[in-house]
Amino acid sequence: MGVRADRQKLNSYIRKYNSLTAAHELSDADYVIYFNLIEYRRILNTIYPYGELFVIVKGSPETQTPPRVVWKAKKILWAADAIGDLIKELKMIRGET
Repeated sequence: MGVRADRQKLNSYIRKYNSLTAAHELSDADYVIYFNLIEYRRILNTIYPYGELFVIVKGSPETQTPPRVVWKAKKILWAADAIGDLIKELKMIRGET
C-alpha cells in the first residue's frame, strides 16, 4: 500500500502542474528524490514504510560540482506524508495552488 500511494500522490502532482517529469535514466535526471527506508511499521494489520525523504541535485564531474541535498524531510515520516510535505513545499515555492 505505502509505495503505491506515494507514487500516486507524486504522479498526480506531476500531471496536474506539468512541472516535473520522470527520467528513465539517472544520466537524464537533474535531481533525484530519494527515500531512505528506516523501518516498516505494522498499524491495524497494514505495513507502512517510514523513513527520510531527500531531494538531491546531481553533481557535475565537468565542473567539479559534487551532488548536494537541497531538501530534506523535517523528520522520519510515513513515506506518503513525506511526499505530501515535499509537494506542499514545491507548490509554495512555485506559487501553485
